[in-house]
Amino acid sequence: MEQHAKALRPRLLLASLLSGGIGEDYPEARRIYEEVLREHPESIPALCGLAMLRSRSQIVSASEAAELMSKAADIPDDPEIIWTYAHVLLDTGDWEGTKVGFERVLAHPRSGPPTTLRRRAKEILKDIRCGRHPKYGGYSWPEM
Repeated sequence: MEQHAKALRPRLLLASLLSGGIGEDYPEARRIYEEVLREHPESIPALCGLAMLRSRSQIVSASEAAELMSKAADIPDDPEIIWTYAHVLLDTGDWEGTKVGFERVLAHPRSGPPTTLRRRAKEILKDIRCGRHPKYGGYSWPEM
């Protein structure tokens, strides 16, 4: 790691390992993600990684996680990142935002015909429209 102290991929990998149950050093993972974002403000893995610290550690506030995922969801317009953003909004209790997020997933051209992503988005929207907390949950993770 010392040889590649400024290389983006190894730093993101280390932060992911520290925040994902192997190292569980959440403050250090947060420090690395924030450092990467200062240098690369549109780094999707860093934005998502920092936001996902919310689900693992509570070291990131719900509103901060939603803000980070909002930025990530708008950059590449990727249905899986929009999916994760909708889940983060669900975690914060923003049902309207969650609904809009899953509707974006369904409308996205890369969500394709009946994919698992589309099927689950439809199930979640059905639950939300009926006033129920969705049964299915799960985050997607962007490639580094």
